[in-house]
Amino acid sequence: MQIADDELARVTECVWSSVLGLPLQRLPKEETPDQRIAIAARVRIAAESWSGALTLGCSELLGARIAMAAHGNNRDLTVSRIERAVGRVADRIAADVKPMLDDACVLSPPIVSEGPDVIPVGMRSIGQVCFICFSQPLLIAVAERDSCCQSIRIR
Repeated sequence: MQIADDELARVTECVWSSVLGLPLQRLPKEETPDQRIAIAARVRIAAESWSGALTLGCSELLGARIAMAAHGNNRDLTVSRIERAVGRVADRIAADVKPMLDDACVLSPPIVSEGPDVIPVGMRSIGQVCFICFSQPLLIAVAERDSCCQSIRIR
């Protein structure tokens, strides 16, 4: 299975502008964000014969900007508020990507973690786009379970 990068970018840009109203600039395919990816929000996607995940990776600073835009202020900006806001954006993008995969897919609640790992171990990328927002990196990746690991289900 493959997701066209242009479609993934279109969905991301639509969610980003409607939910956050922040500027977003897509990077050319050959440019990837630098090593400032510090937060990863992952939404697992499962269908009867397919398993994968959508991951939103961003810097700490962009995570804070996402939370400020989502909450409408910068007061009480805590790690948990940042994680919830980043997770909600990842969840919205995953919900809009779902029809590209299989309408029967089930989405799990987002899991937010620290670290730059955007493609989970045992998975391969089927779509990835990179953006810049306020000079901070944003990476959206969709991955599917490798065929060698397809029989292993993570719950």
